[in-house]
Amino acid sequence: MNTGNKNKAKTVHEGRNPALNTESSKRIEGLRVKPATTGEFNGSRVKPAETKKKKSSFSYILGGKVLTEDFVVKQSGLFLLIFCLIILFISNRYYCSKKLSEMDKLKKELIELNYEHVFLTTRITAVSRQSQIEELLRGKGIELTKNNVTIYQIRK
Repeated sequence: MNTGNKNKAKTVHEGRNPALNTESSKRIEGLRVKPATTGEFNGSRVKPAETKKKKSSFSYILGGKVLTEDFVVKQSGLFLLIFCLIILFISNRYYCSKKLSEMDKLKKELIELNYEHVFLTTRITAVSRQSQIEELLRGKGIELTKNNVTIYQIRK
């Protein structure tokens, strides 16, 4: 009994509003109804091309309307993560290049200091020779005599 009432209610419902029909082959009150186009309601037809603008237009992107799209809103966390990673990558690269230039500067300074060390060591060695010291003392008028006695060291 219940199945007959459901079928009857279904046909009555389909007959009231043609916008709810999904198939073109259904008959309502003896007439064949065309499938409803998108936006059709109460007999007035609205074309979807008139209501929506092109989504790829330049003003659509620059105007910021692209940011209200569902895809952009849903993926905003991912975009924020990618943006943060890009900033981190750029700052890390800048930091590394700064450190590399500082290392090159320190290497050049180390080489220069090493050359200076070698030069001063050879100069001190040359000046501190016994013959050089004797010449300097004679030039200043100080008489220095050599000790001809052998020196012995006593160890315990």
